[in-house]
Amino acid sequence: MKKTLLLTAIMAWGITATALAANPFSDVPCGHWAYASIAKLAKAGIVEGYPDGTFGGQRTITRYEMAQIVAKALAKGAIGPNDKLVSEFSEELNNLGVRVTNLEKKTDNVKITGEGRLLYFHSTQKTLGDGNKSYETNLRTRINFAGKINDSWDYGGMLENTQNISDDNGNSDTSFHRAFLEGNVGAVRMKGGRYDATMANGLVLDSDGDSRDGLEIGVGDEEKLAGKFLYGRMSDDTDTKYFGSEFTGKWGNTDYHGGFYKFIGDNTALGGDDPNVWNAGLGYTWGKLNATADYLRGSKANTAGDKNGYALGFTWGEATGEEPGSYDLYVRYWNQPRGTFYAHADDANFFDDEQTGFKGWGIGTDVAIAKNMVVKAVYYDTKEKGGAKRTDQRIWTDLTVSF
Repeated sequence: MKKTLLLTAIMAWGITATALAANPFSDVPCGHWAYASIAKLAKAGIVEGYPDGTFGGQRTITRYEMAQIVAKALAKGAIGPNDKLVSEFSEELNNLGVRVTNLEKKTDNVKITGEGRLLYFHSTQKTLGDGNKSYETNLRTRINFAGKINDSWDYGGMLENTQNISDDNGNSDTSFHRAFLEGNVGAVRMKGGRYDATMANGLVLDSDGDSRDGLEIGVGDEEKLAGKFLYGRMSDDTDTKYFGSEFTGKWGNTDYHGGFYKFIGDNTALGGDDPNVWNAGLGYTWGKLNATADYLRGSKANTAGDKNGYALGFTWGEATGEEPGSYDLYVRYWNQPRGTFYAHADDANFFDDEQTGFKGWGIGTDVAIAKNMVVKAVYYDTKEKGGAKRTDQRIWTDLTVSF
């Protein structure tokens, strides 16, 4: 293949320089059709001529010579390790000592991704016949940082901003929401710092909106049987700490899990001093259908003397931003006295301001309307267990885009 044809192809793939060199080769006059491309590459130091000052554009070059040109382009950052040229000449590049996989690791050492969510929900709450309607609209933006420390350890962080659009004052809050390390020490998995901690798949604790400061240590095969130890504190309440242990496992189409969690401190949210919560659950997958069932028990009873709770769920399909047109449908049912949860994962009203608890259901769907764009719509109907017997019907809708 002629050099001028190959070099023009390289330019088409995006190798550029900021300015032209002054007629670098005697056999490539300014009026030559490939002059601009050759001059740019010469100025960038990617191509060189012969000792007599000629370019030799009519000379056929070997794959090895072409690989040398590609290697220089890589070294100068003119092309990336995922470029088509690198893939085409990978064998020759390896023979030249240019380890493409190592270059890819360095290029991917730090990744920045983001997510924007536009939310609207409407709530109709009633107490003994008296109605109270409310709504909220906000825009939440998250910037995620993922850094590769070495082959065993990674760093993660998240910056979050929430703008309350429905507030007349347009209140906005920004915080560095997460900062944590995770990795392996031999067969032991570890995670520590400020991160999104969960308990019992969010039925006891989900801190997506308010990350916790903690440490997790895990062992075992997560595809078969694994265990995890948890310790931490509530980042919004330094007087409350927690520790616990849980296990997860799979057997064919069935998965199972369980856990014990203890909250330390004067914790009225769970019914009193130093409360405990136990959980055991099963899940079964049949094609696109997934069914779950959980039992929960708190050591502190609610005001009606109830300690036992349960939750059921059914999901069909899976919506993912990577697959436009994908969708899921789901229905949930909960009956949880106050002593069985600290901060619930779902978006219904859980009446957690009193020592009662809640029961009710929700039905919803997620639809990927385009690549990296997912619409969510859910209807919740919950009511207070005892107390003033309040009820809440809530419509939750949002559009989430990822980038």
